[in-house]
Amino acid sequence: MNTNNSNTLLKVYGNGLLNSYSQIFFSNNKTFAVLLLIISFFDLGAGLSGVLSVIISQITAKLFNFNEELIKDGTYTYNTLMVGIALGMFYDFNFSFFVILVITSILTLFITIWFITVLAKKGLPFLSLPFLFGIWIIILGAPNFSALQLNPKEILSLAKWFPELFSSVTNSIGSLPFADVIHLYFRSLGAIFFQYNDLAGLIIAIGILIYSRIAFGLSIVGFSIGFAFYHFFGGDFSQLIYSYIGFNFILTAIALGGFFVVPSKKSYLMLFFIIPVIALSISSLHTLFSYIGLPLYSLPFNIITIIFLATMATRSKDSGITLVTLQQFSPEKNHYKHLNSVNRFKNNTYYHLHLPVMGEWHISQGHNGVITHKEDWQYAWDFDVLDEDKKSYQSPGNDLKDYFCYDLPVVASSEGYIVEIFDGIEDNKINEVNLKKNWGNTIIIKHGEHFYTKLSHIKKGSFKVKKGDYVTKGQVIASCGSSGRSPEPHLHFQLQTTPYIDSKTIEFPLAYYLRKENNKYHFHCFDIPKENEIVSNVKTTKLLTEAFDFVPGKTFYFNYKGKKVKWEVLPTQ
Repeated sequence: MNTNNSNTLLKVYGNGLLNSYSQIFFSNNKTFAVLLLIISFFDLGAGLSGVLSVIISQITAKLFNFNEELIKDGTYTYNTLMVGIALGMFYDFNFSFFVILVITSILTLFITIWFITVLAKKGLPFLSLPFLFGIWIIILGAPNFSALQLNPKEILSLAKWFPELFSSVTNSIGSLPFADVIHLYFRSLGAIFFQYNDLAGLIIAIGILIYSRIAFGLSIVGFSIGFAFYHFFGGDFSQLIYSYIGFNFILTAIALGGFFVVPSKKSYLMLFFIIPVIALSISSLHTLFSYIGLPLYSLPFNIITIIFLATMATRSKDSGITLVTLQQFSPEKNHYKHLNSVNRFKNNTYYHLHLPVMGEWHISQGHNGVITHKEDWQYAWDFDVLDEDKKSYQSPGNDLKDYFCYDLPVVASSEGYIVEIFDGIEDNKINEVNLKKNWGNTIIIKHGEHFYTKLSHIKKGSFKVKKGDYVTKGQVIASCGSSGRSPEPHLHFQLQTTPYIDSKTIEFPLAYYLRKENNKYHFHCFDIPKENEIVSNVKTTKLLTEAFDFVPGKTFYFNYKGKKVKWEVLPTQ
């Protein structure tokens, strides 16, 4: 193996090891990672077991050719790390221990990859669910094998060898106002790494402050809300004090206050609802899990965070709680990125819709049009095609086929499922309308929960899809006609929150399109096309697509002055 390959492997796996620590706190800060690595060795068995578990998972991921970038950023291994630390903290090192450690590390890796396919591909985090499943399997399963004896061990803690170091921190905190609350805060932080002492919590708090002032503030806010809820409503404090699972408050506050959600006043206010829900979840789940003999750990944080994010993802519009779409691994950077994008993409939406046509079309009627787009149905567009003389037909214009848009393809504006098709209505003769079947032949596509598009006045029998089909953006689904209330061929397009043919419209911008004016094209992003504009979708070419296909992980090779040059596309840091 040459030196370059060795350096590359060292960089990948070294970064992967450090990132495994910082990822637990939603960070990729190397200084923070080193502090957490040191803390894990406050108990030598826990520290060593944690490092070994990461290395085992990295080797396994490499052998199975899993994504190298996810090895490097610690995504594959931070849950494995927590399992390793937990096992090393509570069990003595022997042959059985190492067998269990190898099995559990590989198992947790595969559980992690499974969660990536199930949750991450849907835009949801898997958090510490793989750790929970991995450690629970060992706790429940290992005792049934007599040859695999996991022996409880004495804590190999630095506190035994340097008691003054730990006691001095505890005594200093004890002299402060609200000492009991501060003790519980620090020990809840330390408990994330199975270190139930003030020194570990203090160092973690310093690490969070180094990584992000917003995250540090959120950790205090989240814990304070949870503690206050228990205090004012007479909660069972033993659930917090003896198991130190108050870290559920801390992790939830950081996750939903500034990591997965852009930090804002509303994200902070939201915590006054979310954290009490976490407290109630701790209380209810603690009772259940105590009965079956399993530790609760971070389960409440996982459940509530994923439910909240999944719920927020179904919205058709931003409500002031803005989800982070491109993760910067820093609440400050997430906040800056959002502010920087507000003016540039002020109408940016979760769903990206495009024009439902191919080529250049004319908007004969826009929002709040002069003919039919009124009141509850004002947010809609009518499309037709004009020639250079701005006529929609060729002479004499008495037949449907004289109209340029008649029988042209109609396409899906985005991915979704066909939920309704109305067909069988004849096209009208020119200047005649069918008021009994007002919408004519219609197709309705579901793009998300409470988010649909409807296309009407379709040509009879032209549908290329059926109810229940899944369609992709730009897929031809029918042809333009003149059925229903349509005196001449055109296409009606609207957005709505319910799947009915007479549903009310909603205002919603189109993601990207071109507007033609004076033979020049103007690019629009997340905007609403206006009446009488000539519009078309943005076209891509193979040449441009290949020229800018800089996907992270991709490698390019060039010959330059007789030498072979290698370019590797790396992710942004």
